[in-house]
Amino acid sequence: MGCCVIMKPIRHKAKCNRCHGGPAKTINEVIDRYDSKSAFFRKEGDVIATLTVSVPANVIFEEANKNTYVFLGLLLLFFLVL
Repeated sequence: MGCCVIMKPIRHKAKCNRCHGGPAKTINEVIDRYDSKSAFFRKEGDVIATLTVSVPANVIFEEANKNTYVFLGLLLLFFLVL
């Protein structure tokens, strides 16, 4: 089948510039981890990463089918009691 993917962006915030504003403003650990070019000079609101969750579609459909049967059973029970 396929899968359902949910992605949430992680955006650069103004407070991130304390360490990521430029190589001259940061600590050596940031430069060692990201190098002196790729982690600096971003604007507020830039997407810097994403949190991604992927669930196989069959899991979603199985859960939906189960919930449908439960709902129909409760509906039938309601009308029988009525």
